[in-house]
Amino acid sequence: MRRLGLALAALALIAAAPATVRLSATALMAKDFWATPRILAPSTPQTAKINAALDRADGRARKLLTECKSGGENFLERGVSVDAYGPRFLSLFIANSIYCGGAHPETWQIALTYDLTTGRPIDWAQYLPADLVSVTALEDQGDGSKIGVLKSPALLAWYRAAVAREGLQDNAWWAECKDVYDTEDLALVLWIDAKQGGVMAQASSLPHAVQACVSPQMLSIAELRKRGAKPALADAIAAMQRARGWRH
Repeated sequence: MRRLGLALAALALIAAAPATVRLSATALMAKDFWATPRILAPSTPQTAKINAALDRADGRARKLLTECKSGGENFLERGVSVDAYGPRFLSLFIANSIYCGGAHPETWQIALTYDLTTGRPIDWAQYLPADLVSVTALEDQGDGSKIGVLKSPALLAWYRAAVAREGLQDNAWWAECKDVYDTEDLALVLWIDAKQGGVMAQASSLPHAVQACVSPQMLSIAELRKRGAKPALADAIAAMQRARGWRH
């Protein structure tokens, strides 16, 4: 399972064509509970729309925190990682863990990728080849957020093969998790991770009992180009890597 630090440093001003993209630092809303950053520049109708969406996302998180504190021993932890920002995309990965009584806490992850040219969540069909986005759906991510997920056969075949290769490196893990990836109900959430150098894919909404089986896999820049993704996607990821010093 992906591990995220809960504290993030303030994000520096970075120049990037066609306009400077500047983010606020994440803010501590409560103990171990972090708000998402906001786009400070450029100030456009599109970035205002994204900031409003992030306001609503934090509002849903605050509601969970309030409901969790209804009595008894409880906690809500939330960590935010900025995986891509500017000049074309903003991508956030949010890890959540909540305990409001019962046998164990609930954990879930939310991946948000916004297109700065539209102010809306990314439309993967505009950037990925048709065979990878042929089947889509909306799925609740655990806090009321509705996120687009993909169930395209070609994408699922690639993902299952990538996870199986990981399983060859850890036989014990694969023995426990193989059945999770054989199900016909599998759906994938995608997000841009310029730090890693590609588009990440992860099985969405896995139940708590199999959270240890979460396995993010990456479509690298080279793989995106090979599969026929639009140049704007791969080029934007490569530009962010160069500008932020994220090259591997």
